[in-house]
Amino acid sequence: GFEVEQMILPRLGGPHVPQVLAQGDFSKMPYIVMERIPGGSMWPEVARAPLPVERVIDLAARMAEAVHDLHRQHVIHLDLKPDNFLQRPGFLQHPGGEMVLIDFGLSRHDHLPDLLAEEFTIPMGTFPYIAPEQFLRQRGDLRSDLYALGVMIYQLATGHLPFGTPQDLKAVRQ
Repeated sequence: GFEVEQMILPRLGGPHVPQVLAQGDFSKMPYIVMERIPGGSMWPEVARAPLPVERVIDLAARMAEAVHDLHRQHVIHLDLKPDNFLQRPGFLQHPGGEMVLIDFGLSRHDHLPDLLAEEFTIPMGTFPYIAPEQFLRQRGDLRSDLYALGVMIYQLATGHLPFGTPQDLKAVRQ
């Protein structure tokens, strides 16, 4: 997963991904240094759910904008969850601030080899947010991210996950 992140993250740009400042290869010590995003993750919002509809719409629009920007850069995240959405501090023209996506260790870039598909035979992702096609080991569909986005919007609106909190692959399959 670290190799995947090290391949993909430096190729991304824009306000919805952290800027890579430095990285080291595996010959000495692998590392990635990226900008600090001080706004915090989406977990506090999820903890307060259900949220007022206006707040759900605002968060959903900003999360969808970040996912769309990522897809335009030929990347499918494949592990979208509240932890992986950070919020930049707001500005006058955009009081909520942009959403920033992090943790590209399970991601897939259309123009790069899919190392994870070659190495692993089990479905990968965070179970409450994993799309049916991910369970079936299909890693090339943008709709996997849209499914996870929909789960998060549902969670923000209702305070619940649509299919509970599966703890193993059998529960995910159901």
